[in-house]
Amino acid sequence: MREALRVAVAQPLCVPYDVTQNAMAHAAAVRAAASRVVVFPELSLTGYEMGAPALTAGDPRLCPLAEACAETGSVALAGAPVPGEAG
Repeated sequence: MREALRVAVAQPLCVPYDVTQNAMAHAAAVRAAASRVVVFPELSLTGYEMGAPALTAGDPRLCPLAEACAETGSVALAGAPVPGEAG
C-alpha cells in the first residue's frame, strides 16, 4: 500500500520586494507543514509587486527555502517573476 500524498497550502507573511525575508518565511512554513508538497501563492517570494526584478533558480537568497525542502523531503511551489522572452 502506498503512503498518502500529503499536500499543504501556506500563506506566510510576505514583505514586498524582500526575497531574503520571504524565503526564510517560506522555509519555516515548509518545515511546519510536514508535507510532501507545499503550495504558496503566486509571487509569494517578492510580494505582488509588478516591478519586482526577476529571480532565477540559482539565486542565493532562495537557499533557506531549498535547504528546508532538502531537510524535509518536500517540494515547494513558490511564485516569483522569472526571466522570459520579454526580459
